[in-house]
Amino acid sequence: MIRSLSTITNSVLAILGGVILGAVTASHAGSPKAASPTPIACHPDALSPEEWKRHSELRTVLFEAVVNQEELSNGFRFQLDGSKATIVQAAEWIDGERRCCPFIEFGLRQPAEGGQLELTLSGRPGVKELLRAQLKGD
Repeated sequence: MIRSLSTITNSVLAILGGVILGAVTASHAGSPKAASPTPIACHPDALSPEEWKRHSELRTVLFEAVVNQEELSNGFRFQLDGSKATIVQAAEWIDGERRCCPFIEFGLRQPAEGGQLELTLSGRPGVKELLRAQLKGD
């Protein structure tokens, strides 16, 4: 059990490390001045066809696991059933989504004592509207 927990922990840290490194790299690229925001437009060429297939599978898993959706002032928070979706799957999905949609802010939280996994998608003005359209399937 300890070895299994260690393996899972290392996997989560590796995936989250990639997500964090990508976010830090993107936010510090170029000059030390504040970078101008990227357009609110998805980049479908950011993932290969194989990556899109996996990304789509993960999206299905995550959104089938939603037990509660909360609208925020700048986005949405989803509570996920941990028996249907794992933090590793959520982190892997975030890694793909951030490459396609770098203008979205992602949050992933696992409360103590078996609380529901929380996935937050948010951003600057205009992002929430895009997210809402995507959630409705527009």
